[in-house]
Amino acid sequence: MNYVITHKVFDDSFLDKNDYTVLHVGLNDNCKAEYLRDDTGDNISVKNPNYCELTGIYWIWKNVDNDPTEIIGISHYRRYFTTRPEKSRYTIWGEMPQPLSEDIIRKKQ
Repeated sequence: MNYVITHKVFDDSFLDKNDYTVLHVGLNDNCKAEYLRDDTGDNISVKNPNYCELTGIYWIWKNVDNDPTEIIGISHYRRYFTTRPEKSRYTIWGEMPQPLSEDIIRKKQ
């Protein structure tokens, strides 16, 4: 699973929900109801102003039960794994990125 770590609401409609899960970090008063939040369970969310996305990584470590052989990745603040580096940001000239599927990521190992 690849976690998209964000601190604001964004258009996530192009993400394959089987491969990407949004994790909202920091102040969670402005996130979509379906986003995971780093201020639940075992967390250090209050430290987000100092630690940034690390509060999300901590949350994943402490709250996600996974198979030890499973690949867990993060897309830092809506930057995705892609085969085209110029499209690695949220938008480039208004164009949405084409994030890699988990199957393709596994083949790159």
